[in-house]
Amino acid sequence: MSTNRVNIVKNAKDPHARYQMEKMDLHTVNKHGFKTVFRNINTVARDLNVLPSYIVKYFNLSLGLKCNYDEHEGMSVNCKKQINADIWQATLEKFIKELVMCRAPQCGLPECYMIVNGEQVLLHCTACGTEGPVKTNEKMLAFIQKTPPFKRHIQVKEEQFDFGGIQLPQDDDDEWSEEEVSPTDKMKSFLENAESLSSKKVIAQVRSIAEEYSLDEKQIVCLMMESFFDENMLEQLDNFASTLKRFIKGSTLQKIVLGYVEEMVSKYPELLKQVPEILQKLFDAEIIQVKAIRAWYEKSTSRFADEKVVAQVRVAAKSFVSQLE
Repeated sequence: MSTNRVNIVKNAKDPHARYQMEKMDLHTVNKHGFKTVFRNINTVARDLNVLPSYIVKYFNLSLGLKCNYDEHEGMSVNCKKQINADIWQATLEKFIKELVMCRAPQCGLPECYMIVNGEQVLLHCTACGTEGPVKTNEKMLAFIQKTPPFKRHIQVKEEQFDFGGIQLPQDDDDEWSEEEVSPTDKMKSFLENAESLSSKKVIAQVRSIAEEYSLDEKQIVCLMMESFFDENMLEQLDNFASTLKRFIKGSTLQKIVLGYVEEMVSKYPELLKQVPEILQKLFDAEIIQVKAIRAWYEKSTSRFADEKVVAQVRVAAKSFVSQLE
């Protein structure tokens, strides 16, 4: 194990434990008071599979101090007295316990993700399947509800992957001063204001945003699906299918696209009757292929929509899928 990495599970003694994160990198300067900067908050957040803004808000509430965030500098706290490094570490460990670790006695692994379901914030463990309400500060729960977590996690037979995390939400709470523009909002703004939308320009913008926000290939697909399409998805595919195709490689990314078809129907029920045509356009553009379609069609549940919508989409898709036989 690298000396700059530690086990997420505190009591894990195995130096080669699977669940590791980068050590907190704290830098303190004393100039008109103490300023401490959590310099690698972005890396730690990525290791914990949470948004950096969640850590910022948690420290803000736990320390009772204003925490400022800059994507390059990290999170900084100004205080008249220096905050002991042990307090920083203990606060992070408490955050992990409440918002990352599975609470099931037989599990206890950092394999959880949060789901905002109405007024509830649930913690779901992909290791053991346990799901229950998050137990943390009420203000923290309110913040999570207002700034939803990684948009979804989806589990498929071949592998499990996290396809969210592209949203960098902003909070209008006076206790948190971060102001950020999400990649999706930035892409939508480009599409709305561009004088012309050639495929070349759109692809260049997608790549520019992906580089700026350090998006992985799954997050890039999410960015496009959330930015390109709405209730007019069938017509919009004529404009964006070629761009989408450039970034779709492998069945995992194809299943994300299919999952978004379910989500679009959930948001815009009028799209249900257009599902066969939407799938046909995606297929003709070579965005989705037979193997991924069949695997998707055979699943009766999804993280993109509730069971009722998934069932409706499967019925609507039957005529398209049957022609693939």
